[in-house]
Amino acid sequence: MSHLGKLSGVVAGVIALIDISVTPASATTENWEWCQGNEICLYDGANGTNHLVTYADPTCNHLINFGLSGYGDRTTSVWNTTGHPLRLYNWLANIKEFSLIQGIGAGVQMTLNPTVDNIADAVEMAC
Repeated sequence: MSHLGKLSGVVAGVIALIDISVTPASATTENWEWCQGNEICLYDGANGTNHLVTYADPTCNHLINFGLSGYGDRTTSVWNTTGHPLRLYNWLANIKEFSLIQGIGAGVQMTLNPTVDNIADAVEMAC
């Protein structure tokens, strides 16, 4: 078998593995109860419905750019089960920087204000 044939087989195997382990966020039905301790949980619906993504054991003052993972501009509610406040940011492409849009206290479950609904692209745990 040629090197190209072997490489094609490896790539196909990796793609098959990815297809098995990834489920679209929009297909989930988990609600607030999905979130465990020391996690940042983002939801596409109000009041913790339609779980998007969870970040377990986040690092202090580290910006998590979830927009790069396809979850940008979809967050409607958040549950912060960490012991620290969070900051949500919107990516402003025209000036190439993040803009703070919402602070969220430690332990808070909240539906975002309509003025910042579906614009968040990143989150940071402030310590």
